[in-house]
Amino acid sequence: MLGQEGRTISGVINASEGLCTWADGGSNDNAGPVEISAGEVTDTSITFSAGICHFQGRFVSEGRIEGDEVCSVLDLAGQTFELIGPFSLSR
Repeated sequence: MLGQEGRTISGVINASEGLCTWADGGSNDNAGPVEISAGEVTDTSITFSAGICHFQGRFVSEGRIEGDEVCSVLDLAGQTFELIGPFSLSR
């Protein structure tokens, strides 16, 4: 659920998928509700953070947003790396 006040976006997204499987056999399930922070919208684009991920997208049709997400993950050795991929939101 997204809310908008001026250019600020807030709310909660519910990730329907989010399973990351690591090369060492471990995994992390990021599916489920995550609160939105640092959200901003313009006439044609949206940016926000949710959990460990940052989203940057554009409005492609009424009720649909598509773009890229970057998630910063800490591995077992204590190093941070980024996972990058597409995302879509629809109502």
